[in-house]
Amino acid sequence: MSLQTTQRTATESTLEETTPTRQGNTESFPYETPATGVALPTPTTRGVLRSEDENQPTGTTGTTDCPVCGESTVNGAGLFACTDCCWTGSLR
Repeated sequence: MSLQTTQRTATESTLEETTPTRQGNTESFPYETPATGVALPTPTTRGVLRSEDENQPTGTTGTTDCPVCGESTVNGAGLFACTDCCWTGSLR
């Protein structure tokens, strides 16, 4: 389903819903591109993981591995946590 702008007067326009047919719709969601299998760019890590506790070790630049045990961490809305050793911190 897509929205289309239809101009009623010079100053008034309304939106009308249009439903594309399955046969005529060749767009691939969310991006239309002739290239397939191309990875989207991802940002690189520039900060380091740090805990609120200053006595905890800091992480290594360029990785989000746990600074205590070296295992991968889980990012929960900016708060990183290690499922192996229960370390928590943020990327700073």
